[in-house]
Amino acid sequence: MTDSRKNGSPPTPQPIMWCVRELLNKRCDSATLYLQKFINPSEKLDELKKICRLADTGKNSVTVGYKPLSLQGMRTFRAVSRSRLLVNHTGGIIENSNLALHRIFGFPVIPGSALKGIARSAAAAVLCEEDKERFARVFGGEKKGDSKLAGSVAFLMALPVDSKWEMEVDVLTSHYGSDTKNPNPVPFLAIKAGAVFEFMIAPTARKVDGDLEFAEKYLKIALAENGVGAKTAAGYGWFEIIGDSVGGQPGEEGGESAEKWVANILDGELLGKLDEVSEKDVEVQKYYISRMIDRKMRRIRAWKRDNNPNYEKIKKMAENCQMELPE
Repeated sequence: MTDSRKNGSPPTPQPIMWCVRELLNKRCDSATLYLQKFINPSEKLDELKKICRLADTGKNSVTVGYKPLSLQGMRTFRAVSRSRLLVNHTGGIIENSNLALHRIFGFPVIPGSALKGIARSAAAAVLCEEDKERFARVFGGEKKGDSKLAGSVAFLMALPVDSKWEMEVDVLTSHYGSDTKNPNPVPFLAIKAGAVFEFMIAPTARKVDGDLEFAEKYLKIALAENGVGAKTAAGYGWFEIIGDSVGGQPGEEGGESAEKWVANILDGELLGKLDEVSEKDVEVQKYYISRMIDRKMRRIRAWKRDNNPNYEKIKKMAENCQMELPE
């Protein structure tokens, strides 16, 4: 297409973007793509309802609750939203109606930058003199306010643990002086209360003992007391921490118990974890063997009958734990 500028006038807007939008509008089934690229601002309420429908349809076809990566020393905990959640509320095609959705799968996420920001604010509010050095190291910089160096803790994107979350259209109605003076309803997207998210932090190369615990402590305080995202002063975005933190090795400070480790990691995959458990400590091995006896004794007998090498492995593990396998 040719440029129609004359005498310095601005170019005529080219319709390429709208042509693409018209082509994809009827077939786009990605809530994220539609929200970020193809939503029609002139039909705001109907368009936001369509986003909710797309998200509801899409969440049945993708796996949620996965970890994007597993880092050594990573700690995780879960929290449930007790109010509606608005993250990345500004920005997008429709201002003050955006929402942070996974770029590929379309489920709601909480960016790590948002989590680091609220944890930093919570820590700064109660910072003691002896904590200033750790504060600067965890959140970046040699001293408070100096962010020239990366922090010792990486705050990863928080993800929903299942597909029970729901997206809905909320509304804010502005009133000018009184209820009779042209109230202006403003619809926007929100994540319904009751969504369970997993929060993940991991050490970086600058990590010092205690840094992860420091970061986790203030992240939990921020989520439970201050909230995350937009409109927290109006009650949005606050969480209740559920369950204990998971991280480190069983028996280590800050690590989970052997029983919880097996229950959370091994159950449902007992047979495929034999070699991995053989490298764990005795408490983990004891709990693993008791679960195998309780749930997989028929398989153990089959291993013995067929001279399967796995039988010798679990027998040796049982002897090491001073346990006996039933006949």
